[in-house]
Amino acid sequence: MRRSRLLLGIIAVVLVAAGGLVAAGPRLQDEGYDVPWLAPKTPYVADLKATVVGQGELGAVHVAPALKPDLQAVAGSITGLRGVSALRFAHLERSWVALIPVSYNNQPGDYPIALTITDHKGRTHEATLTITVETSTFTTSSQYLQLSPAINSLRTPDKIAEDAAKTAAAKAAPALEPLWTGPFVQPVESDKVTTEFGHGRYINGVFQGRHSGIDWGSVGTGAPVIAANSGKVVLATMLHASGNTVMIDHGLGLFSSYLHLSAIEVAVGDMVAAGDLIGLTGSTGVSTGPHLHFTLWVGDVATNPWPWFEHDPMELLILDRGD
Repeated sequence: MRRSRLLLGIIAVVLVAAGGLVAAGPRLQDEGYDVPWLAPKTPYVADLKATVVGQGELGAVHVAPALKPDLQAVAGSITGLRGVSALRFAHLERSWVALIPVSYNNQPGDYPIALTITDHKGRTHEATLTITVETSTFTTSSQYLQLSPAINSLRTPDKIAEDAAKTAAAKAAPALEPLWTGPFVQPVESDKVTTEFGHGRYINGVFQGRHSGIDWGSVGTGAPVIAANSGKVVLATMLHASGNTVMIDHGLGLFSSYLHLSAIEVAVGDMVAAGDLIGLTGSTGVSTGPHLHFTLWVGDVATNPWPWFEHDPMELLILDRGD
């Protein structure tokens, strides 16, 4: 009888202990422990800011820990997206984030994103997302420019290649953290846009593609050009096609460039704030008159600047999961 009671007592203690362990399982998993009596919990959550992005627009991918310990690293690539292959991830707060620029020349369709995620224990996990590119409505009218032989000579293949090498070097090592603050500001005081982003352009009767930025005219020579946001000057020099050119690194692969200046007022390495003077308007390089050409790049892809004069690009990098 005593043995039976003792055995029942032992069984009761074991059952209570087992019940406690089972109940504690989810909490232990949340702390990052392996719990063998429960199904393994995926240690990450991967999302897109938007699954559909228009041509010339920006998207973003977010990977966050689903457990309390942080993820160690995230890498990713996109198949078929023009000008983009490997994604440049940065650790922002507890998430890993990367901007996804969609070229205005990219074909509409679905593009797979392959992710490799390293969890808090160094284990790797593979995940796949899909971003859909949709057609954007650019102005259907085209701009026709007639260049003199002297100006057109600045567009030879060797000079274009030389310019491209300098700009590529300037963008080779972007800051790994955001350097900008808030929305961008219009870099020149003008209410006349002479060429829109994405506008078709012909030079001497030959189609050259779509316009990579925004041109503001009616500025004359010598009007102030200001930094559109805070960042680090990574290029400040004369280029063949774009003339006196300034480029600012805003972090996370986001760059702004200011072309055809009559004078440059900053040097490579300078840190600037939004509104700081960086140059004066002009007509240097391949230009038919004083204006400012402004481009907003992500890596090698030119993107539409207009949304970011009203919104902080940080909105792309903050994902509300409702938790």
